[in-house]
Amino acid sequence: MKTLFKILAGLLVLALLPLFLLWRLLRALLPGRPGKEPEPAAAAEPGLPAQYRRRWALALADILLRRNQLPTDSAELLLPLESAAREKLRAAVLAECGLAGLPAADQPAAARRLLRQWLGGFSDEHHYFYSHCAEHESVRDALAFDCARVAFLVRCLALLELIPQDEAWLVLFLNAQRAQDVFRGWDDFGMAYARARAVWVRHAGQGGPASQRARLEVEDYLGLSGGNWRTLPWAAAAIFAPEPLVPVAAADSDPSSSAAPALATMN
Repeated sequence: MKTLFKILAGLLVLALLPLFLLWRLLRALLPGRPGKEPEPAAAAEPGLPAQYRRRWALALADILLRRNQLPTDSAELLLPLESAAREKLRAAVLAECGLAGLPAADQPAAARRLLRQWLGGFSDEHHYFYSHCAEHESVRDALAFDCARVAFLVRCLALLELIPQDEAWLVLFLNAQRAQDVFRGWDDFGMAYARARAVWVRHAGQGGPASQRARLEVEDYLGLSGGNWRTLPWAAAAIFAPEPLVPVAAADSDPSSSAAPALATMN
C-alpha cells in the first residue's frame, strides 16, 4: 500500500509540475505582474504607447505617402477619403499588387494570401531589380526600398479594407523591425531607399531627373521639422514587441482634413 501511495504521489507531482511552470511563465508575460519593472528605454515616453510603434511602422512609407498626397500624421489604418480618391487609390494598389484582374469578390482573399507571402514581394515585376542590387552589393539599399514599399502597400490594402487590420499590423511591425535592425537611423534608411529607387526607375526605362526624384524627396523630408523622421526616435524601443498594445485614440485622424490624393507611382 505504501508503495502504491508513493507511486501515486510521484505521478501527482509530475502532473502538477508543468502546470506550475506554465503559471510562472504566464506571470512573467502578462502585464501588471508583480515584481521588478523593466527599465524604460532611453528617449521613450513611459509605457511606449501603441501610437509610437504604429506611427513608426507607418513612417517607413512616408515618402510614398507624401508623394501620393496621403496623410503621414495618423497611427490609424483607416482614413476618410472621398469616393473618387478611394477608387483611384484602389485601382492603382490592385494593379501594383497584381490583383486588378480578379473579380471584386475574390480580391480580399487574394490580398490576404499576398499578405502571408509578403517577404516574397507584392508582385512579379522587377524581380531583376533585386538580383541587380545583390550583384552590385547593394542589398541594404534594396531592403530599404522593399521596407518602404511593403509599408505603403500594406497600409493601403488595409485602408481599402481588403485585409484585416490585425493581420496588417503584424506585417507592418515585422517589416518595421527588420528596418530598425539593419539601418542606423532615418537618414541612413532614407538615403538607402533613394539609391535603390534610382536603380528601380532606371530599370523601368526612366532616366534623367526621375531617377533623382527620391533623393530630393528624402532630403526634403529629413529637413522637415514636424515630420515623423525628425520627431520619432529611430531606436527608442523595438517596434515588434510581444506586449499588448493599448488602442490608439481615434482622435489621430481628422475627417475634416481629408484630401483627395492624386495617386502617383507606387514606388
